[in-house]
Amino acid sequence: MEALALMILGLDPSLTAFGWFLGEFNSEWRLARVDSGCIETKPSKDRRVLAADDITRRVREICEELLGKLKEHTVSVILTEAAEEFLREKTGQKGAIRYGIAHGIPGSLASIIGVPIYTVKAVSARKAILGKPNGWTKPKIEKAVMPLIEGFKQETSQNRRWGVSDAALCALYSQHHPVASAILEVSHGRKPGSSARSLRHQQCLFGG
Repeated sequence: MEALALMILGLDPSLTAFGWFLGEFNSEWRLARVDSGCIETKPSKDRRVLAADDITRRVREICEELLGKLKEHTVSVILTEAAEEFLREKTGQKGAIRYGIAHGIPGSLASIIGVPIYTVKAVSARKAILGKPNGWTKPKIEKAVMPLIEGFKQETSQNRRWGVSDAALCALYSQHHPVASAILEVSHGRKPGSSARSLRHQQCLFGG
């Protein structure tokens, strides 16, 4: 069976800095960057604009840019960072609402374009890819992820850098997610669950 190109889209949802990473695995299972970026939106300074309408405008800006990228590339799997870790932290009601809205965007887009989507717990991704679940700062995550991806492009501003590196970590985790990894193996002409890596995955419970 001929191996098929499989495009992975990793997402780090946020209304302020929505990170995204498009990558493909080569024959040696190394992830190569196809495209990446971070969509930044800012609240309106016009007091006449209702807060709810302003959030709708920001969501539309994010969706329009992501849909534009999805029209340029054929994505096979989407992996997006889960929201529950943020919601466990001390945050105000408005912040929680905005974060929840941002995390609803990936599922909506996946439904529109008909692509499977899976959530990724940050601690699971860090443990599987970086070796340990905790003790990671944003700069450390970026530094650890960069050498794992062929052609990784570092963003200019801090928010953009953190958004892209977190999204890239989600894309890397596709090799460890129990369902996404099976899709990867089929695309490369392998029987799902036949590799030693997949067998180990079936013995562990990963977030997603």
